[in-house]
Amino acid sequence: MAINRLLRIAAAGVLAAAGSLLTLAPAQAAHSANINTPFELDGNIATGAAKDDWATVNTGGGGATHTIVARTGVLSDPAPQTIFAGGGSKDDLNLSGAFSSAGGWKHKSGSVPDKDNIVNAYAVAYNVGGDLIINAAAERFDNSGDAHMGYWFFKSNISLNANGTFNGVHSVGDILVLANFEGGGTTVTIQILKWDPGPGAINGTLRLLAGNTSTPATCATNTTVYCGITNLQGGVETPSWGYRSKDNTTSYPVATFLEVGVNITEVLRIAGDTSAPCFTSFMAETRSSSSVDAVLKDFVLGNFNVCGVQISKSCPTGQANAAFDRIIYEFGGAITNTGFGALTNVTLFDTPQPATPAPVVGGFTYYQCNTAGDYPNKGMPLTFAGSIAPNSSVCYLSTLTTTNNPSTNFIKVVANTGPTSTVDATSPVANCPRLEFPAFIKATKDCTVSLVPTASYLYVKVDIWGSVCNDALVPLSSASAIDKVLGMSNATLTLSSTNLAPKGQAGDCATYAASYTPIAPDAGTATQFSDAVSATAVKPPITGCTGAACTVGTAVDAGASCNLCPPGVECKTPSGATLNTLMKQLEQQKKK
Repeated sequence: MAINRLLRIAAAGVLAAAGSLLTLAPAQAAHSANINTPFELDGNIATGAAKDDWATVNTGGGGATHTIVARTGVLSDPAPQTIFAGGGSKDDLNLSGAFSSAGGWKHKSGSVPDKDNIVNAYAVAYNVGGDLIINAAAERFDNSGDAHMGYWFFKSNISLNANGTFNGVHSVGDILVLANFEGGGTTVTIQILKWDPGPGAINGTLRLLAGNTSTPATCATNTTVYCGITNLQGGVETPSWGYRSKDNTTSYPVATFLEVGVNITEVLRIAGDTSAPCFTSFMAETRSSSSVDAVLKDFVLGNFNVCGVQISKSCPTGQANAAFDRIIYEFGGAITNTGFGALTNVTLFDTPQPATPAPVVGGFTYYQCNTAGDYPNKGMPLTFAGSIAPNSSVCYLSTLTTTNNPSTNFIKVVANTGPTSTVDATSPVANCPRLEFPAFIKATKDCTVSLVPTASYLYVKVDIWGSVCNDALVPLSSASAIDKVLGMSNATLTLSSTNLAPKGQAGDCATYAASYTPIAPDAGTATQFSDAVSATAVKPPITGCTGAACTVGTAVDAGASCNLCPPGVECKTPSGATLNTLMKQLEQQKKK
């Protein structure tokens, strides 16, 4: 371990000698987005008329001129909470594992020198013409000495373990902004470094992208790349989020409020680095000196995700399946990378109500988006490998099979932004259209009336037959029919089937046949017998009905009737004998 440490120190000396080759002056790269464009870097928190400042950003406002892509809010660090512990807690060492030392970074509750005690810290990120501009600030407990600040922007989720260690490790591309506020805060130097272990890296782990410890990086209106500034007037501002100094004041003493601004995109660009960082975590730290291997003192840690994703969903069409027991809805939308780094392992979770979210495996197809950018262009399929570049969109298409009519649901997307970090988004609720399935049923009836002789008398018999048919394009179930005979109790008819296929398909009708002996002819007649058949059936659930609303009914005209002896026609028995002949036969039988 000692040998490795000497090698790192030696490497630092070599790079220090070549420092002029790596120095980047703030005045360079005038073509880049100016860090003063969206935010006031003026050494206070008060918000001006046209730009943001901490007084608005930290209270939920901001974004006056440019889009805020991430903000931490106020991260408080009341003593004795979270200070660094152990010799492995240094910026040039990893949090654990490879390139770490003495067990890695450690934390504990305790005290640090008052000038190194952080009370609050916060950060905000903007998209300015495609450039990622980050502003960060910290408030110190005391101003009795120079301030050596560090601001880490991690690509992975970094958090604290209960055992005093850190959860997570460095990712290549993590950015460290070192700010040294010296001379009572009047002189500020900035160094911007990237975690990138390998040959030529400072102490084997850090690469200097911009800045040095000798050239002031003063914030001015013509600053384009990076700068730092502190408040040079004390007792002027009292933040609404709460602050108390060593002198028990609630306003900032001189040089206790420290802020920096960095155009991350431009710093990387000038250094020849075309990567698009996807930061997830933010840390503000105090340090014992400006050296990259300085002992770390106090810190505050929070989420800071500059990558993001959005998803839309619409459900424009639907149709019944072949069995007419489900509706198949087509739905789709756009997945948009709203952040500064590539999204990988993009996964969709469809959530039809009332089901819980579940991944759909193989259930999605992907396309280029239509001209409106919100729905698939079905003529332009994509081979989607789960990655979406910054400021790009991919559209998806799928189907939902359900009995809900209409269906209400949404979709969720989850994507990786780094080795251990993710972003997610949920679409607004999508309302699939209600599908209408009109249903009708009809019944037919035929009948004959005949006289049936017995040994001692004749009786009238009515035979009926007919069908109950589906007159709609949806299947019907639980079909039934009732014969409604005048003057008699209704009788349930037995149908050949209780399930009716859609109109025009085999099985769309059921037949019945029955007979009865009427108790009397129709009123005012001697030989006419009337009855009617009513039928009902039940629509499938996909028609959007429940309970009694699903029942479809109809009836044959109650005037339908059958006559024993139609006018002008001699009545006959089923054997062909006329009524008169039959009566004579019966009389002869009685005489014997």
